[in-house]
Amino acid sequence: MKTIAISIDEPTLKAVERALHGAEGRFPTRSALIRQATAEYLRRLEREQEADRETKIFRQQHEHLRKCAEHLVTEQAGP
Repeated sequence: MKTIAISIDEPTLKAVERALHGAEGRFPTRSALIRQATAEYLRRLEREQEADRETKIFRQQHEHLRKCAEHLVTEQAGP
């Protein structure tokens, strides 16, 4: 694990301290809490980016997917 230095504004630091004291021992240090929060944020950001990529693909393929669905429904309905 690497040690880094960050700058953090006072209101955010106070919120970290409140969370640390309210976490009932889940985080032994501020660093542990910040690591966990950062990891969770990055996972959420990754999921959002993936959802954005999928939405873009669906939008690009919308007409093709509509035609495929229409064809399947027609085919399954039969004569």
